[in-house]
Amino acid sequence: MRRTQMKHLPFIAAAVLALSTTAPIVAERLEADQQVSPLQAARLDENPVALKRLLKGPAADQLEHALSAAFLKSRSHPAATAPQSLEQWTRANPGAPAQAKAFAYKQLGDRYMAATQYEKAANAFRQAQVFANDPSDSDLNDQAVLAELAASVPTIKRTGAEGASVPLTRDMANLRRASITISGVASPMIIDTGAEISVVAQSVAEKSGMQFLDGEVSVGTTTDNVAGRLAVSNAVSIGGMTFENVLFLVLSDEQLTFANGEYFVDGIIGLPLFTAAGRIGWQDNAARLLLGTAAHPETGTNTPATAPLYWPLYWHDGGLALEVTYGQAAYPAFFDSGASRSSGTLLFKSLLSTQDQTTLVAQTGTRTGVGGTTEATTYILPMGVFGIGGHAITVTDFRVAGETLDEAGGDIGIIGSDILARARFFMVDFTAMTYRMDPAPSGAP
Repeated sequence: MRRTQMKHLPFIAAAVLALSTTAPIVAERLEADQQVSPLQAARLDENPVALKRLLKGPAADQLEHALSAAFLKSRSHPAATAPQSLEQWTRANPGAPAQAKAFAYKQLGDRYMAATQYEKAANAFRQAQVFANDPSDSDLNDQAVLAELAASVPTIKRTGAEGASVPLTRDMANLRRASITISGVASPMIIDTGAEISVVAQSVAEKSGMQFLDGEVSVGTTTDNVAGRLAVSNAVSIGGMTFENVLFLVLSDEQLTFANGEYFVDGIIGLPLFTAAGRIGWQDNAARLLLGTAAHPETGTNTPATAPLYWPLYWHDGGLALEVTYGQAAYPAFFDSGASRSSGTLLFKSLLSTQDQTTLVAQTGTRTGVGGTTEATTYILPMGVFGIGGHAITVTDFRVAGETLDEAGGDIGIIGSDILARARFFMVDFTAMTYRMDPAPSGAP
């Protein structure tokens, strides 16, 4: 849980919050400037696409091969079983180097958080601290504190209907919202696969009678850290689907108000709820949100989707990653339905041809969020072509990062809601860990 994406208006408004964590093992590797194998580099860069290829080769280092294989399985298996490979590795390798164990336990904590197994997550994060080069690392400690505060919260559970189809509206930040009812209180909330924990304004939390947990958590944003509280609801409804044991990060109304009071974030529905639904989909250029059985194009049942039309989906430190292609190669891209625009990372910038490099236009702007305001430099690429779900998707005026923004080392970019708006049907299947995109007909809005 490390990524916070700030969304764009004429200003940049905050629409997703997550605990700020870094990639300490990667940092240690870079600082030490030590030689690492391509396999270890891919693991430290958290690149499951590269690991799939490299693990097919001979195992020169048995311990590294086993850890990389366990990590890949943890990123490519459904939430309920994703932790198992890392659990097995930690039990089988008690004498492994401290850095390897720190990496494994940190990743294990992430997977428990994704499965809403908070007590197990807290134990894993504390173990990661034991073996980390810097046991006092504040980001890792923030993760552990959040998990400990939520340790008494049971795993999220779905009740009621097995599927739902609800309309989406587009707000002034160009983000999609759905009507979410919490204990009878309906609010327009942002649908955000990039949020690892749901967020709610304090006024909404109090009005809906949420159960507040003791203590505060430190939340990292792209601008600064802010403090929030945790609360739980046992009655979060979307359409006919209802979810219990839903954990929310509660922030003050002031922290979620932007543009001189013109833009207010009532709440953000994040990844754990969608995972519990089994599937999430967007239909008719993101005009409708589909959940559960409603998010299957052929059968309308909970049969896992497996066909050539379906492409690999992975867990990511910030939530989810889609396997996409650029040029002749495949890469992971962070999937953030709460980002109004897709964008490229520094890795993407390095892959551009000499000709494309000359077309980049630098822009310096202000990034504003709940933590304050910072200056940021980005570049605009007039046109680029990605392979998304097996389809060539042309993007124009594509924003490219001018600095590292906390992405994993292997990420080529962020896939945002602008891509969803170009799809007749877009579906993520958490039971099969695949995704599918059916582009809208040419000329469709």
